[in-house]
Order: sequence, then structure tokens, then C-alpha cells
Amino acid sequence: MESGMDAMDALRDEEELERIRGERLAQIKTSGGHALMVTGCALGEAAAKPDEDNINPEISELLTSTAHSRLNRIAVHHPEVVARIEQIITRMARQGQLEGKVPESMIMKFHDALCEQSAPKKQSTSITVLRGRRHGGGDNTDDDDSD
Repeated sequence: MESGMDAMDALRDEEELERIRGERLAQIKTSGGHALMVTGCALGEAAAKPDEDNINPEISELLTSTAHSRLNRIAVHHPEVVARIEQIITRMARQGQLEGKVPESMIMKFHDALCEQSAPKKQSTSITVLRGRRHGGGDNTDDDDSD
């Protein structure tokens, strides 16, 4: 009798899973594929829509398409770095330092430089080992200066 109850419970669990799958599928279809769910909780706007434009429109005009994509990907995780990069590009544009559109390689250089600046500095530690002669009555022949 107990195995019959286990089978009934398993069947109910399977039906419940199918119902949940159907609800999730319907939710994804109605949201256009942007309904990312993790353990029943919706992810944040930036994570749910990585293709969303997080870049200042004036800056976007100064970037190549690959640079724009790179900056959007950085913005998902490091919006403060993107704000600094936008400030740098704006300043360069005002000073006439830009020749054409900003390439992805320049965005990467800015990103690396800003991350390097914000990283905590490691203190260099040096250890000096002083080796002295042994003084004493041992059998150390190195101490014997008689040749």
C-alpha cells in the first residue's frame, strides 16, 4: 500500500513540475525572452537586459559599434567605471583630441587604467639576509684563514 502512495506522490510532483514549466514558458513568451528567473526571483534590469543601451547618447555618437558594445558590457558590472570613461571621452572630444570614432581598443585601455588605479596598491616587502661568519670552536674549515 505504501508504494502506491509513493507513486501517487511522484505523479503529483511531476504534474506540479509540468504546471510550473508551462507557467515559466508562458512568462518568457509574453516578455519577449527577457524574463530571466533564478530560484523564483527576477534578476535586476541590467542583468535581464544586457543589450539595453546604458551609454550617454552623446558619447554613443563618438564610439564605433564594437566600442559601444564593450562599454555596454562594462556598464552591467561597473557603471562607475563607465561614467569615468564617458568623462574622459567627453573631455577629449572638447579638446579636439579625437580623430574619428573611438575604437574598442581605446575603451579597453581606459578600462584597464581605471581598474589599475582603483586597485589597492601592494606594498613591496624586501627581506635582507645577512650571513656572517661563525665564530666558535667548531670544525668549520671555512673560518680557517690559514693557507
